[in-house]
Amino acid sequence: MVPADIERLVIVPVIHTDNESTDRVRRVIREVRPEVVAVELDVDRYSHMVSAAGDVTAMPPAGGDPVTDLMWQLATLEESIGVATGAGVGNEMLAAIEEGRAVGAKVALVDRPIAETMRELERQVSLEEVYTFLDMAASAAQELGNCDAHEVVGELKTEDGVESVLKEFREQFPGMYAVLLEGRDRYVARALRQVLGDTTGKVVAVLGAGHVAGVRRALEEMCSGDHGG
Repeated sequence: MVPADIERLVIVPVIHTDNESTDRVRRVIREVRPEVVAVELDVDRYSHMVSAAGDVTAMPPAGGDPVTDLMWQLATLEESIGVATGAGVGNEMLAAIEEGRAVGAKVALVDRPIAETMRELERQVSLEEVYTFLDMAASAAQELGNCDAHEVVGELKTEDGVESVLKEFREQFPGMYAVLLEGRDRYVARALRQVLGDTTGKVVAVLGAGHVAGVRRALEEMCSGDHGG
C-alpha cells in the first residue's frame, strides 16, 4: 500500500443510534459512487441485524458467563439510546450496504468477528473490570429514560466529545478499551489496507466515530511500514 491509496479512502464517522448519520451515509455514497463500501460489521452481526430476530431482546439474556453478560449489556445500552432517539441501532450500516449496492459498489464487512472479540475479552480483561462495567452500564441504561439521549448523541458528533468519552473510558476500563477499541481499530485498518490493495477506485468506510482516529493512525503506520519508513 502506498500513501496515495489512503487518499482514495473516504471515512464516514457515524453514531450507531442517530438518524442524521444514516442520512449522511446515503448522501456520501451517492456522491462518491465508490468501488467498495466497507462497513464496521462482521458476518455474524450482519446476519443478526437482517434476521427477523435482529433486536437486543432476541440476544442471550444476562446471567450467563461474564463476557456474554458484558456484550448483552453493551447491546442493551445502545438499544436504550436508540429507543430514546428514535433511531434503530445499526441502521446506518444497513443503509450503507443498501446504498452501496444501489450504486454498483462491492460491500466489505471489515470488523473483527464478534466471537474473536469475546475471546480477547476473556483473555485480557479482569473480572473486576467486567463487573464494574456491568454495574455502571445497567444504571446508565435505566437513567437514559430520564434524560435527553439526544444530548448524549450530540456530544459524540464532535471530535472533542468523542475524545473526552474515549479518554474517560480508557482510564476507567483499560482492558476493555484495549480489546473493544485498539484491537478492533488495528483489525479494521488491516482489512481496509487489503481492500485498498485489491482495488483502484474510491473506498467509502462507514465507521463508528470512536474508531475513526485509531483506524486512521493504524493505517498510516502500516503505510509507513510498507515503505520502510
